[in-house]
Amino acid sequence: MTVMNVKKAGHRFDVGDSVFLKRGLPKYHAPAGQFEILGQLPARDGEMQYRIKSDRETCQRVAGEDQLDLRAPQ
Repeated sequence: MTVMNVKKAGHRFDVGDSVFLKRGLPKYHAPAGQFEILGQLPARDGEMQYRIKSDRETCQRVAGEDQLDLRAPQ
């Protein structure tokens, strides 16, 4: 019998990280600028999710990992 090692994918961003929403994606009226990662959520449809918040609004948002970047959009 062969045992395969499977690496479980984890979250790319940590709580407290500052991130930006990528350009070209629907932003649902999100303000420009930085967002802070408030929490790591379970994967949805195979993609890690995060709770994020901007200082420019009172609500929190949920964003998928592929919607976030550590660098500001150019």
